[in-house]
Amino acid sequence: MLKIVKATPEDFDRVYPLLMEFNNPRIKLMDWKRIFHHPWEVEEDYCGYMLLDNDKVEGYLGYIFSRNTICGNIVKFCNLTSWIVHEKHRGQSLELFYPSIKLEDYVITDFSPTDSVLKMFHKRYKFNILENEMSFVYPSPSLSTCSCNISYDGGLRKDALDKKDSCIYYDHLSLDCRHILMESDKGYCYIVGKNRRFRKFRHMEVIYISNPALLASCSVPVIRAICLRYLVFGLMIENRLLRGYRLPLSRITKPLKTKIYKTGMNIDPADITHLYSEKVLL
Repeated sequence: MLKIVKATPEDFDRVYPLLMEFNNPRIKLMDWKRIFHHPWEVEEDYCGYMLLDNDKVEGYLGYIFSRNTICGNIVKFCNLTSWIVHEKHRGQSLELFYPSIKLEDYVITDFSPTDSVLKMFHKRYKFNILENEMSFVYPSPSLSTCSCNISYDGGLRKDALDKKDSCIYYDHLSLDCRHILMESDKGYCYIVGKNRRFRKFRHMEVIYISNPALLASCSVPVIRAICLRYLVFGLMIENRLLRGYRLPLSRITKPLKTKIYKTGMNIDPADITHLYSEKVLL
């Protein structure tokens, strides 16, 4: 007998053999486990849906829940991840997805849809395409300087962060993220990134920028300092995070994956980030 049930954190051991069938050697057991036991608190008591056949897990779709403060309001997010169903039950795949479209007061995101899922979600379920131009920004040999102070990771001056950014910092402290704080007499800019490998070179993917105006005003020496600190070739930044600012020495291109989202709220796409998603957990 087939049935769809909620997956809870206690179901990880049952689902893990199925997740192993993705055959991705980069993702380890503890990475998969973070989908079920992520480091931020949520009110929801489940982390996706399972397809069961006589109590055996034959399919799974992960739901990563989070909250984000946008313009002073708490907004609920649900990131869809790790959709896998055994071939003999593919006809029931959408049953794992249908509960998500009933989450009317959430922003639903999918940052890694397959081509077929992208087409179906966009046309049939009215998901929006997330603006997805990306800037590759490289360090400059210029002698230009700026008056801002920069602190990193555990040495970051945490008491300078406001309530929202402080929450982001502590939510991601146990994850493999990089934390950079720029401070000047104009305020501060808090940046969160992850090291990635792109075309055999190490880059940092920037996934959050609290103050893109300040970064743009002092980007050349700051980016040079970040690249030297973390030994990366350059920075990758999705342009919506820059909110219209263009950084010097940047090359604009399209990322490999088109990302999509759905919401009934009026929300600026620039407020949709990878912070609370599979992109930081896996």
